[in-house]
Amino acid sequence: MTTPRGIQKAFLAREQAEGAGARVRRSIGTPQLKNFSPFLMLDHFTIKPGAGFPDHPHRGQETITYLLEGAVDHEDFAGNAGTIEAGDLQFMTAGKGIMHAEMPRQNLDGSANVGMQLWVDLPEKLKKCEPRYRDLRAKEIPQIDIDDGKVHVKIISGQSHGVDSVQELAYTPVWIFDVEIKPGGKIEQSLPAGWNAFAYTLSGETVFGSGDEKTKIAQFHNVVFRQEGDLVNAEVEESAKENGHFTKQPSIGLKSTKQQKVNAFAGNRTRGPSRVGCRVCKSGSTYARRGRMLPEWGQTSAEIDRGICWWVLVAGQPLDQKVVQYGPFVLNSEEEVYQAMMDFQTQSNGFERAKGWRSEIGKTMVH
Repeated sequence: MTTPRGIQKAFLAREQAEGAGARVRRSIGTPQLKNFSPFLMLDHFTIKPGAGFPDHPHRGQETITYLLEGAVDHEDFAGNAGTIEAGDLQFMTAGKGIMHAEMPRQNLDGSANVGMQLWVDLPEKLKKCEPRYRDLRAKEIPQIDIDDGKVHVKIISGQSHGVDSVQELAYTPVWIFDVEIKPGGKIEQSLPAGWNAFAYTLSGETVFGSGDEKTKIAQFHNVVFRQEGDLVNAEVEESAKENGHFTKQPSIGLKSTKQQKVNAFAGNRTRGPSRVGCRVCKSGSTYARRGRMLPEWGQTSAEIDRGICWWVLVAGQPLDQKVVQYGPFVLNSEEEVYQAMMDFQTQSNGFERAKGWRSEIGKTMVH
């Protein structure tokens, strides 16, 4: 028997400066949501020409970068370099230490590069592993249509309606789904019991939950689900297109169908539904979203006109361990964090290759 998950908390990811001239909407790793194991940070970022994330270190975590628009180059002190484009993902394991740069391509039309980056904690026994990269291209991601084509799901990691992702990409078990729902569409997405889960809304207003707990979540809001239960319910009202409730800045944050408040988030511990009506779609070689791009955060005018809602659902297995973080260093004790800072400053114990290194892509920064 399946049990729907209730909503524990929902809140707006407020815009702030980050890196060198970049703008982010951070929802995990803020006073609103900390210690949500295994997740450390979630940024919805936009990088305009001349901005970016020049040379910087990491230790003790994995980063998952999902590019929604544009292209981003990456380069590290081990000689690894490449580019991810719209629809691609990069999984980076920092392990015992890495220094790298992430810089946007300059788009011909001057538009921003838009994406999401999720930081995931590493199990204590893997904090000193060798750093590594894995790229997942858009054309490799399985996609399905359900509910008579009203719901489209990209299965980045995990399983949805009997369809599995192509490979395991992170050391810490994480499921990631990119979901688009047309007006009148509904989805029930199964999740592993006991995992922590959230959904971040990129466009539109989606109704999450079931029964009396149905709650409308607006654009740029993160909704956190209770740990109890094994599936998430979501739908978009049939009237969404007519109501025209897509806005650059959401006017609605958290509103229950019975106008009830959802209790504040408390506590941080930490096979799919029937396949009837589900068809598997062929992945295309490109990810270009239909319609004219709005300039800042990746919405399209065509999606707004059609009332399509777009969000990313993420679930992860909690880690039973202490988290001590100082900037890009994520360890299990204050002593280990201090040691990480010393190792970086002295180019030792994993940071040897940082000595004298400077990325080529970082040199493109506009000063």
